[in-house]
Amino acid sequence: MDQNETPVLTALAEHQKVDRYGFTPPAHRQGRGVDPRVLEVLGEQTFKSDVLASSGLDDRTTSHGYLQRAQDLMADAVGADMTFFSTCGSSLAVKAAILAVTHGEGEILIGRDAHKSVVSALVLGGLQPRWIRPSWDNELKLAHPPTPREVEAMWEKYPDASAALIVSPTPYGTCADIEAIAKICHDRGKPLIIDEAWGAQLPFHSDTPPGRCPPVRMSAS
Repeated sequence: MDQNETPVLTALAEHQKVDRYGFTPPAHRQGRGVDPRVLEVLGEQTFKSDVLASSGLDDRTTSHGYLQRAQDLMADAVGADMTFFSTCGSSLAVKAAILAVTHGEGEILIGRDAHKSVVSALVLGGLQPRWIRPSWDNELKLAHPPTPREVEAMWEKYPDASAALIVSPTPYGTCADIEAIAKICHDRGKPLIIDEAWGAQLPFHSDTPPGRCPPVRMSAS
């Protein structure tokens, strides 16, 4: 695939050339009538690009495939089978992944250093968390992700859990041994969710550790 393509950006540029007046949200109408003081700080382009996927763009009934093409390009760039863009950042993706693999019931193994979006998913699904202890680094005074041994021990203790979730890299920048943890989970026929919100840069530079943090965005495999 040609990674120089910009499907969404190109569609927005073409949409602006047409200069349609939309009768949909947001109410600022692509900057028409915005307070000049706001325009001075944020610029007109901020509002011109704040549009819904309609009126010639890419909604469900008149799709031109811009969004799908962009998602396919992203999947190709990071080595994933499929990519879904989230409208609310990785927090929504975490919730969606958890609810998808648990069906909103039972237990799930979770690294105790998980993001607060994980707790929101637990509340939404009525799930029982089984916390996996992170690895404490007494020298650096920070927590590393759980080790494969700790994950395996938790599966032995809670074999009926629906899935496992690990944060990697952590906000401190350290990575889990995803390959080993994934094998432990998959050998049991269980999905592994990786919250890699802190590692968006990992697939795109040779000095990052792809062997320990594979080039996968939020995924449930």
